[in-house]
Amino acid sequence: MAKRIFNTCLNKEEKLYNCSLMALIAGFVLLLIGGIAFGLIPGFAFAASGFVIGTLVSARWHKGLIQRKIYVLFPHADCWIDKNCPDSSGVNEL
Repeated sequence: MAKRIFNTCLNKEEKLYNCSLMALIAGFVLLLIGGIAFGLIPGFAFAASGFVIGTLVSARWHKGLIQRKIYVLFPHADCWIDKNCPDSSGVNEL
């Protein structure tokens, strides 16, 4: 089986006001959820935690770490990622 190399993303992270777009979206979504469920002031705590989680996920996504985990852990990548992907799930089966 050929060695698969995951290169870093050629594009930079999308940013708005020097914050990653994924972090801003996660913070806003958790602000809405926390604001509706518990009120506006506790919703800001949810927004802050969403911003931190979004920042971490965005950084890992653009480094290629999440894509690598998706490729390695999910079986039959040749069906839903690319036809030319080698079957990585064959190692753990038997």
